[in-house]
Amino acid sequence: MGLSAFYMKVGILEKKYTNGEDMHAHLDFLTMENRKLDKKAFNDEFLTQIMLMSLPQDSTWETIIVLLLQSASETTPLSTTIVSMKLMQEYCRITGGEQANSALAAH
Repeated sequence: MGLSAFYMKVGILEKKYTNGEDMHAHLDFLTMENRKLDKKAFNDEFLTQIMLMSLPQDSTWETIIVLLLQSASETTPLSTTIVSMKLMQEYCRITGGEQANSALAAH
């Protein structure tokens, strides 16, 4: 792995979501940076875990994480598509839906 790919991966792993931040922008950062890694990109399952690990450790997000992880199985693992959709839905619920609906439509 080259130096550039290493630091891109570090940036992805260190990215944290802050309550009030635009969830769409947060998820886009994670997915777009991962795509830039091309053949060195994290696989979908690991990127999904990174998305969940990037969330604040508070009761709202912890509940979503637990529910998502409990819904996964060997035959239907979580995907970045499903996790992104569920996180945007929660963001919409928290923010009252106005910003999130336009962001979700754009995603």
